[in-house]
Amino acid sequence: RLDGYRNIVAHGYTSLPQREVFLRIRDGRYEVGTWRETAAMSRVLSVPVPSEDVGQWVELSGAYDGARWVLYRNGKELAAVPDDEGPVSVAADWAIGGCARGLCAGGGTRTFSGEIARVSIARTE
Repeated sequence: RLDGYRNIVAHGYTSLPQREVFLRIRDGRYEVGTWRETAAMSRVLSVPVPSEDVGQWVELSGAYDGARWVLYRNGKELAAVPDDEGPVSVAADWAIGGCARGLCAGGGTRTFSGEIARVSIARTE
């Protein structure tokens, strides 16, 4: 399913302060970034899911390289957006395929529809 919020991996959500770091599908778009108290404070790279990806295995990864958010699809850069802030600190658990401890913004589940073969999280500084 491509509708709604479908977390692949997410750090958070926390309500005070409102924060989350994520790689997800939202309403037919791949997204990577950070969500904060307001839309103006959030940093999100969002691109349409290619039609050929639907129903197929896709290697999707997101990264912040110190200057921009980058989405990679099947090992190749799909898109990038500049950002001088990067990921926010989130005092919450990581979750794969949903929300940590079921705590999602807006009370939804954000359950991923499909299979996730592998998730890796790394910090390189």
